[in-house]
Amino acid sequence: MNADQLDIATGSITSGITSLSQSPGFAFFTATDPDPVGEGILVREGSDITSVKDLVGRKVAVNKGGTGEYLLLKALAGAGIPADKVERVYLRPDQTAAVFNAGQVDAWAVWSTYAVAEIGSGKARFVADGTAIGSDNYSLNAVRSKFAKEHPEVVEALYAYLHENSAKEKKDPAAYLNVFTDAGPTAVNGKAKEVQIAFTAKAGTVDPIGPEDVKRFEAVARFYADQKVTPDEVDIAAHLLDVEKLS
Repeated sequence: MNADQLDIATGSITSGITSLSQSPGFAFFTATDPDPVGEGILVREGSDITSVKDLVGRKVAVNKGGTGEYLLLKALAGAGIPADKVERVYLRPDQTAAVFNAGQVDAWAVWSTYAVAEIGSGKARFVADGTAIGSDNYSLNAVRSKFAKEHPEVVEALYAYLHENSAKEKKDPAAYLNVFTDAGPTAVNGKAKEVQIAFTAKAGTVDPIGPEDVKRFEAVARFYADQKVTPDEVDIAAHLLDVEKLS
């Protein structure tokens, strides 16, 4: 985005904060509530890990500075466990399934994009989901600052489309699955399809960023600074747009 090669992107508040701690040239213009059931700490079926406290001395796969690391640190803090009592194994999400299923890590802090396939296979389960963890991990849409100034009507139109269709998707999740293909590696079928539908039905919709959202964003920024994920507390409020007042 800073190189003018991308105008709009979707990501989590956690990855957004780590990006803002560097050289931000973008702002957030939508918020989707944290996923209550589709993100969490995943363990293999048959694992002797039955609670967050059982993670002590174990290896947990996370994506550095993003959702995975946040979920693990938040879960440990909630259980009163020092972060250094659990070994964080930093992996890209698309690299982690093979490592997790091979038993090279004991757990995986993950979100629905990757959790659906694992839970749908019947070989994994959450030891703690977003609700149990107390996650404030919003999904956000970001826009390059210069683009928002030059094309506010485009940003507003995109928001309107996302808001309307996320509400429709929540009401009828099945209609939004396998839009491009119903077979092959990108298709969701069988038990995984049931899991995805259940997750989406309980997920949030794309909405404007409100005052209560900002408070929770700031809580995540403080948490990341306290956990030394970022060197200082990021001023998240300085990088938010009111999508309903752009033009």
